[in-house]
Amino acid sequence: MSSQTLPSPPSPPPIARSSIDGRQFVPTYSAANDDSLFALVEQTPDLELPITQARGFPSKPSIPAHLLAKLPAPEPTAPSRQIFELERDIVNGFFDAVRAGQDDVVSQFVSRGLVSPDVRSLVQETPLLAAVAAGRLPMISTLVALGATVNTFGKPSTPPVNYGRKTPDWERTPLQLAAQQGNLAIVKVLMEDYGADDSLIAPDGALALRLAAENGHRDIVTYLPSRRGGALLRWKAAHRREMKIIRRSIRGIYMFFRVLIWEIPKFFLFTIPNEAVWKKRHKIASWCKRLPSRIAEEVTKMPHRMKTAAKETAAFVKKIPKFIKEASIALVRFVKAWPAAVKAFLGWVGRGLATIGNSALSIATKLLSLIHTAVSAVVSFFRSITLKDVWNGLCVLARAVFVETPQAVWSFLKSFGDMAWKVLGGLFGLCGQALWGLAAIFLYILRYVPKKLGSIAAALGRLFQKAFNEVMVYFNPKRL
Repeated sequence: MSSQTLPSPPSPPPIARSSIDGRQFVPTYSAANDDSLFALVEQTPDLELPITQARGFPSKPSIPAHLLAKLPAPEPTAPSRQIFELERDIVNGFFDAVRAGQDDVVSQFVSRGLVSPDVRSLVQETPLLAAVAAGRLPMISTLVALGATVNTFGKPSTPPVNYGRKTPDWERTPLQLAAQQGNLAIVKVLMEDYGADDSLIAPDGALALRLAAENGHRDIVTYLPSRRGGALLRWKAAHRREMKIIRRSIRGIYMFFRVLIWEIPKFFLFTIPNEAVWKKRHKIASWCKRLPSRIAEEVTKMPHRMKTAAKETAAFVKKIPKFIKEASIALVRFVKAWPAAVKAFLGWVGRGLATIGNSALSIATKLLSLIHTAVSAVVSFFRSITLKDVWNGLCVLARAVFVETPQAVWSFLKSFGDMAWKVLGGLFGLCGQALWGLAAIFLYILRYVPKKLGSIAAALGRLFQKAFNEVMVYFNPKRL
């Protein structure tokens, strides 16, 4: 038999990818490109499966240029970049399927060995957290059936309030995230069907019960058992955030006084004399030597200059009538601008009085509400209204007096800037607006330090409030 050369198998078609702004992003995983995806995986023998962690492409080390030139630092090869991109695309496609509720696609990803059911995204999010965040209850059941761990900590893709992406201790379990979002159905399924542990404490001290209480989810607070713990960690997390604000404010105050007391005097008393006088002393000495000859030269030119000055004076005298005419027109325009300026000023005063009046009315209304609550508590012997309601009414009144009213007055004073802009702009045009800008800069400098001190005081107040709340939570774990 004669040997025949077998034709080479056709190369598999490229994997279909969706794009954003013309950039390839994630694979569109479906039955149509199922074989193409696995063919692409087969063509990448260095790819380690299943993927347990999405890895970002390693960036260049931050080494100084003079040291980097001495070290052999070749660029990563194309296959290495291809592996990173393929891993990223597979993990992104898997998480997209989780959020979209595509149970069959998610099952194929895991059953065919592409990803682990606990694979983490680039932001350390787990599939269960993505399903909880999307509210996909059937997807949670699918992931648990595929082997996902229920009591694993991870970082949700959406950070909580007052947290940054770089916060090291911000992690949640699926149960904690469901309690924080107020999804009672997912909380019940996780606890009753899949054995989620509500006593787990996050690195920042978060408990499922406290997350539900802090976000006002009363039904979940009622359902969850009473738990204590994590108070010190929660206060430390709050302390870390507030201390960052305090340090930033103190640094700002320090730089303000350093510029005011040191940098500005140094610039005028040392930098300018040094640059303008001392370093150019040789040029100044030579200029002084040439000074007598220059004075003699200027004296010889004096008659010609006096003649020129006489001609220019005569030309200026001829322009005086035109100048008077233009000044009269400008005066008429200035007088016409007065009504608009007065209107803007009176409007500002009216809005301020209305704001202060509304605040006073709010205080009176809340005071009457407090009195009514107290009287009702006494008359009914605290059967329907408790002392806690009276305390809440007192807190509302105190907030109206010490917080809302000063805020209303401050907003009224802040609106003075807008009113002054309109008045000065109407009266003096661009010059008036430039004058307003200089005044605004001066006022900003005056209130910079008090503003920073206010930020420090507010941060300290929040710290003490957090400590007080933690003490109250110890006695009543289900305190809302």
